[in-house]
Amino acid sequence: MHCSPLIKRAAGEKYHPESFKQRWEILKKLGEGGFSKVTIGKRKSEEDSVYSGFGPTNASRDETISEVAIKCISKEDMRNGSESEELVAREIQTFVTVGNGYPYVAQLYEVCEDEKFVYLIMELLSGGELFDQIVQRGHFSEKDASAIASCMISSVAHCHSKHVVHRDLKPENFVFESHAYDAKLKLIDFGLAAIMASPASTFRTICGSPSYVAPEILYQKPYTYKVDIWSLGVIIYILLAGYAPFEAKDEKELFRRIKHDPVRMEGKEWDAISSDAKHFVASLLEKDPRKRPSCEECLQHPWIEKGQHILEEQHHLEHTVKNLRQFKARRNWHAAVAGVTAMNRMARLAHLHHHVLRSASETDQSGSPPSEEKTNNEEEKDGDKSTRPQDGKVQDPVKEGLETSKETLTSSLKTKNEPADKNDTNTKHMPSEREPFCSCVIS
Repeated sequence: MHCSPLIKRAAGEKYHPESFKQRWEILKKLGEGGFSKVTIGKRKSEEDSVYSGFGPTNASRDETISEVAIKCISKEDMRNGSESEELVAREIQTFVTVGNGYPYVAQLYEVCEDEKFVYLIMELLSGGELFDQIVQRGHFSEKDASAIASCMISSVAHCHSKHVVHRDLKPENFVFESHAYDAKLKLIDFGLAAIMASPASTFRTICGSPSYVAPEILYQKPYTYKVDIWSLGVIIYILLAGYAPFEAKDEKELFRRIKHDPVRMEGKEWDAISSDAKHFVASLLEKDPRKRPSCEECLQHPWIEKGQHILEEQHHLEHTVKNLRQFKARRNWHAAVAGVTAMNRMARLAHLHHHVLRSASETDQSGSPPSEEKTNNEEEKDGDKSTRPQDGKVQDPVKEGLETSKETLTSSLKTKNEPADKNDTNTKHMPSEREPFCSCVIS
């Protein structure tokens, strides 16, 4: 038995003591990242395929799961500093907190391990990414956009009600559970998520994806859960127009526009959009995070709360769908470039991760998964180390000049512990958990 006490503690009831190879069979690879891969798998025993073996979820106890998604995290990378056991434990703890029965968040079924890997056994979502499905289905109306926005906001509201900040919201992280007409849209990927000690918690880690990152993160100011609201605003803007609110040829200019440029809603795409929708998106894309609504307030906005009853279902957003096709093509091209860049940077990042982890990521004496927060005294000590992004680069307190990746903004810095400003009186309390208003059906 190759048991990691930290992983076991983070997984709680989701942890299974048997070896992975005794219980699971890998069928094929879905994808691979820097330090992990995701595969499709199934139970080896037919008796073990009964859903009740997975623990509590929103599905029936009699339901049978034929296939699952399995995230395989290398223990060698955890040992040599490329990946941190503390970070893996935090991801598991976050997933257990939010993916435990809520219908609009991907489910974590169990966690197990062997001598080489830690395995996260997750719900397999086969319906495809959000924008892919919109383009494939063809017809798309503002009523559809309102329904989808409601589902996305509801999933994030659930996270916030559990004191979890996602910090990497983007279209790729909203996936349909199947290709069925009434398939649910679910939130995935909690690798950069953070658990708040209190509703007023703030963070400093530079993380997220460039086009969706909030201005306060680029300014390297302490930030709150309101960064998720900004990211939702960007996604919903794209949902309505087919292009992002801020676009540029390079990250230096992109970041400048995110920080300083106003949000514009002009052109033939926006001529077909209601004033309620424009008002709603503008409120999410407020530069000042204190002026952004909470998820609870978003769900009460007329465009969300009443959109399904007052919007025209037949009006097809032709220009938006056309733009989305082009948006997807550009995104795929940038992803391919980023993949080549990431391979060239892997060895350097592994060394940097190891250095940062030794200096910043430590487990407390109880052995619990680490919090990303620090005391006010620690924040004062670290406060002078942070520098603002310049020339498309982010200066790291350990090693200056590390360039941001094209897909994930300074993902190499995600291991840095974050100070908390527990005296932030401007941060509102987190919204209570609330059921969504729709089933996320696209006409």
